[in-house]
This record gives sequence, structure tokens and C-alpha cells, in this order.
Amino acid sequence: MTTVLGAEFLRSGGIPAGEYEATGRADLIGVYVGASWCQPCAVFTPLLHDFYRQAREVEALFEVVFVSNDETEGEFLDHLRTMPWFATPFARRYDIIARLDVEGVPALLVLDGRTGAVVSKHGRDEIEKYGIRALDHWRELAASTATALAALPEPAYGETQQQQLYDDPASVFTVPRAPARPVGPRPMTKAQLQDCHDAFALFDIEQSGCVRAARCCCR
Repeated sequence: MTTVLGAEFLRSGGIPAGEYEATGRADLIGVYVGASWCQPCAVFTPLLHDFYRQAREVEALFEVVFVSNDETEGEFLDHLRTMPWFATPFARRYDIIARLDVEGVPALLVLDGRTGAVVSKHGRDEIEKYGIRALDHWRELAASTATALAALPEPAYGETQQQQLYDDPASVFTVPRAPARPVGPRPMTKAQLQDCHDAFALFDIEQSGCVRAARCCCR
């Protein structure tokens, strides 16, 4: 999960917490992106509170991590004090929101706690639709995702490359680029050369200046 949410977390009051304490025991992780200024968030947060309480009564394998979209760190910390779950540091909010491709708030993205794969981007709607049964729905989706990933051929990477692939896939899967073409003055037609000659002659500029200027302004 380090590659998605990072290794540093906070609990209510801004108290630091480790990755294992925050997410290590969970097989499903709900990443809740919200803000104190957002009215729909104010409606959804109590619903998520109830869902979280019910899920924890049934099992301890579901966890929520809050990613703030508040305007200031003070607003974030005040907001976090109303929540029973962990949060990522305020400074990392934009990076995580971009990585998970969050388009608006409130959003609840459900991740596979073992792999970090996104199981669902519609956790908010699924809680409203299924209630506590959303846990079973997400586990079915997680199993399908894991089966699909397992069916992919495994590249023959060395140990270093495998770790690099886990940490930063984009650094391994690179698309070769065509060599850059040299940039130089484009050939000019006789008419363009004559236009340049006439223009510089009009202002009594030397012929050699026209040739030099033609390389940058006469196209």
C-alpha cells in the first residue's frame, strides 16, 4: 500500500501513526476524499460513520483512510477530529488524489488491502445502495481483479527491476521515442527571398542582414 497512500498516517488530533497500524490488517480499504466546506460530504460522512461502525462490529478487516481536500491544514485537523479513522498527511493530498484519479468530492474509492489495486471507484453509491452488504460486493470485485491480474504473463524481470516495477511502474514501462530531428531554417522560395530583400532595402538595411534575419523571421 505504500505506493498508493504512502507510509505515514495521522489519527484524530494529528497524532502520527504507522502504515501497519492504519491499514496493515485490512483486506479492504476505503479511501474517503472529502472536505469540510463540501455540503454533500457533510451528508455522506455520517452515513460512512454508521457503515464503518457496523463493519467493525462484524469484522476488523475493513479500514477507512481520509484524504483531505480542505483548504488549510487547520481545517483538515479540525475535520479529522470528528472521524474515528486514520488520514494521510495534508501535504500529500494532491499527489494521492491525482494517483487515484479522483474527479470530485465526496468520493469513496475501495482498494484491495493486499495489493493496493482499486476495486471500486463508486463506494459512496454502493454503500447507499447495498448498506453493509457492500463489503461482500467489494470482495467479489477484489477476487475478480486478483484473478485477472494473476492471468497476465509475468515478465522476466530481475529482483531490482521487480522492486522498481512495484514502486514506479512508469519507470519500467517506457515507450521509445523517435530521435529528435535537427531544427534549422526552412528553405525559402524565391518570392519569400525577394520579399525579404525588398523589405530590408526599403529600410536601408544591408543585404547580409536580410540573409541573417531570414533564418528566424521569414518563413
